[in-house]
Parts: sequence; structure tokens; C-alpha cells
Amino acid sequence: MPLIDLKTDLKSLRFGRDRFGGGSSNQPYIVTPIPEAYDMAPESIGDYILRGASLRLKTTEQATSRLLSWFTDTKNPNNFAFVAKQEALARLGTKTIGQPNRVYLPTNTLAQVADPTGFLHVSKDGVLPYLFVDPTITYQYKTRTQNIQEPQNNRLYNLTTNKIHGDWLVTSTQYGINRNPDVILRYGGGPGSEAGIGYTRIKRVTNTTFNNATIDDLGNLNLTFTNKLLGELKLYQPGSTQVYGDSAVQTFYDFRQEIVEKSTDKQIKEKLLFTPYTQFNRTKYYQLPDSGLKSNIRKNQYENSLTVDNKIVGDPITLKTLYTSNNVDENLKDLDFIRFYIAVLDNDSVTGEKTFVHLRAYLSGITDNFTAGFNDFSYVGRAETFKTYNSFNRSFSFTLKVAALSKDELNAISSKVNYIASLTAPDYSQAGFMRPNIVYLTLGNYLNNVPGFIESVNITLPDDSTWEIGRKVDESGEIIMDPSTQQMPHYLELSITFHPIHSVLPSKGSRLLGYGNLSSVTTDDVVTLGLVPSEG
Repeated sequence: MPLIDLKTDLKSLRFGRDRFGGGSSNQPYIVTPIPEAYDMAPESIGDYILRGASLRLKTTEQATSRLLSWFTDTKNPNNFAFVAKQEALARLGTKTIGQPNRVYLPTNTLAQVADPTGFLHVSKDGVLPYLFVDPTITYQYKTRTQNIQEPQNNRLYNLTTNKIHGDWLVTSTQYGINRNPDVILRYGGGPGSEAGIGYTRIKRVTNTTFNNATIDDLGNLNLTFTNKLLGELKLYQPGSTQVYGDSAVQTFYDFRQEIVEKSTDKQIKEKLLFTPYTQFNRTKYYQLPDSGLKSNIRKNQYENSLTVDNKIVGDPITLKTLYTSNNVDENLKDLDFIRFYIAVLDNDSVTGEKTFVHLRAYLSGITDNFTAGFNDFSYVGRAETFKTYNSFNRSFSFTLKVAALSKDELNAISSKVNYIASLTAPDYSQAGFMRPNIVYLTLGNYLNNVPGFIESVNITLPDDSTWEIGRKVDESGEIIMDPSTQQMPHYLELSITFHPIHSVLPSKGSRLLGYGNLSSVTTDDVVTLGLVPSEG
């Protein structure tokens, strides 16, 4: 029998009294009249900005009302258990800078549900919803504004003052900094508590203090932070490079400095020799520029960046133009990690003047090939071929990577690369005869001013190299061509093949590369290496 034929139309069914004994659960919380049989459900107007569009306000109101009724329902124990569980989770959280109060209240959840737009974010924890929180306790304020306006309230500053300098009066309940010298932070709840009850303590491994003790005149070894007072250090000697006793905790500026035992009783320790990297580094020692420094001045994107004293930020080796001299510029000779330069002999000079080319030693693919040549001959009645020694040959090849980091460097690089490539072409005398270009190559101590000639130069423009388009904006704001630069790649690679000319007769045992300890080098070795010219 169809339901429509029953005595009820399904709209007069009772609800409530749904518990044993006739009790009611107060549910459902939202009661909506059942529409007539053929009433259509209300349609939403538009659905392109917010899901539900015009129905969003109604559904948000119903959801908020339903959740509010659930939170305040005294007959439902689940809501009280939910709030208690969220409260315990909030208390178990780690106390951090700018964190809301680690307290859960249902009002924050209701505020989040009551937002019909979905754009509002309300923190789950906290006494008040996020919109009503004091902005001076937020993470953004604590880590930015306060550090500028109130540096004395910074957490690290307070920790240093309290724990290192020993000023126990500087405490902070907000950060959990107390007067106990053995505890860094202590706060209620947190992961060290039981279900949020109790405290979390972050203990110190070593109770360090600030005593201003140093153990050498330069301050390279510093016992500023130790677990002992100055008078408690065993056999302490000011101005010494030794640290006595195992009880001291040494803190050095350079973690790469190691301590080695100097005596069998392990009471005396000595610092190993180390390199002062604060001075011996790429920027200070080798003068490699740091184009990204914030202190650099850049008036616009079309000009070179300048230092605070209006000097162009550039590589002095790259910016050095071609120059003619009998000797290499001493200011540039050791300004790179290894010595690298090309000197081209002036065929018309009677004093041996050379044109010097300097570029950074960004090298790869270094190959030094030594080959022996033989003549073939055979005897009558013998099938195999016999050989007689004929020739010795050596070919040195490498790839030089050249990069421009500024407009001036690009112009200098273009000029040098063009000059190196032209060394494969002849040099003409006044009478019109072709002459080779004698080149002296220096590559560390592997090749030290070794004469020879360049057999080939292959220039590769990588696909990922950017190009200078040579445009700029004039005073009227128009984009024009920049006459001070060229449309050239910012990065390219030169594959160079160099054929050495040895100053002495190559023979078995001749020193053909490097010279190691100069005290053990013979005169023949020095000449072979190209350190000094031979008399012949």
C-alpha cells in the first residue's frame, strides 16, 4: 500500500521524548517546518563568488545556531568532553613567541563558523577571537616591530642578560624566563606536563657565564663563555696559546680550529695553526666583488652599481685592460686563487715587451698531452714492423669560463676574448711577411711563463647564457639603444689549445711541468719550466 494512502502525511509525526522512560535529548537543535508536497526548494542566486551564494547566509546562520545549541546543551555530555579535550591539547602546546593564550574557548570556534565568506581565519586557541587580540602580542609584532622599538624586551636579549650576564632581575613571565640559572625556560603546561597539568622546563647543558677572559693578545682564542670563573681555570696564563686543564670549555671563533694533546698527562692542550678566514677570503684577499650587497648604490638598472665611496663594483682582474710591459703587473699577479695570465710577445720589440691579458682562472677540462712519433721500417723476411724514434710533441688544452657581472666588465671581456681569438691569425711584419704569435702562458706553477703558440680557440655560447640587449631609458622616458655597451652574451666559454715550445732539448727525466720545492730544482729544470730564458 503506498504511503500516501496512510492516515498520516508524514508532517504530523512527533519528535522528542526519544530517551528511555520518556525523556528528551533536545535534538534536533534546528527545527524547520516541512514544506508542502509540491513546494520547490529555494534556489540559490548565483554560485560564482561564494559556494551557495544567496543561501550562504542562511546556512551559516543554521550552522552557528546548531553549534551554539550543542555547546550549551546540558543533557549532552559529549560537548563538555570535547571542550575539555581541546583545553588539554591547547595546554600541551609549546609556548612560542606571539602565540595566542594556550586556552581553548568555544567562542573562537563559533566565530569561525559564523563567517559566511570563508575568508576569516580565527585562531582555535586564545581567550578572544583573533580579531580582538592585542596586536602587540602577535608574532609579527614580536619579531619585527618590537625588536626595533623595544629591543630590551627581545627574548634572546633577556636570556643573555639573565643567564649569561647573571642579571637575575631581568625575568619574563611571558617568555618563561626565571631566576633559576640552571633552567633556560620554564612555563606552565607544554610537552613536559601531564595532560597540560604541571610545567615544562628546558634545562641548560652547561651553566656558562660571561667573564671576558682571553688567552692570546689577538683574541683569536676566547674563553668568554666558560663553565668556570677566571680564577678557577687551572694554570691559566694570560697571553698564552695554551689552554690548561680538562675542566674548561673552550669556545673559539672558528669551529674548524682543533685542539690536540701536547703532553702525555693530557693536561696541556694546544691550538692547531689555522687560516684567519675573516681576512683570507674571496672578497677581502682576492677582491672578488659582492654585487648583491645592500650597501651598494644602484641609481637605475642600466648603470653599474657603486660602493658607498662611489667606486664601480667590479672585478679588478676582469676590468684590467690590455697593457704592454716587460713584466706582469705585481698588483694582479697573485690576485686570483692561482696565477693565470697570457703574455703575447711583441715581435717588433727589441726589449722583449709583451701584451698581458688577465682573466679570472675559471678553468675546466685541463688536458696535457705528451706524444712520441716513430718511423716504421721492416726487414726482409720479417713480418712485423719495427720503429725508430722520430719526434716528441706536447699539446696543452683547457676551457676558460668567462662571465661579466656588470656593463663595464662586459666591455672588457669582449675586448679580451677578441684579442685571444685573434692570436690564431698571423702577425705581419712591415715587409708583409706573416709571423706567428709567441705566447707565454702562466697557469699556477704547472706552467710558469712557458712560451709557445695557440693552435686553436673555440668559443662556445651556452644556451642558458643571458645576453645584454643594450637598451636604456633616456631623460624623457623613452627606451633607446645604449651606446656605452654591446649586445653580447654575459657568459661564454673558450676552449684553447696551447702548444708549448721548450727552451731546452726535451729528454728523459726532464722536468716538464711544475717545480715544487725551488731548492731542489736544477738549472736545466728552471729553463725547461720557462722560469728563465735559455742562452740559446
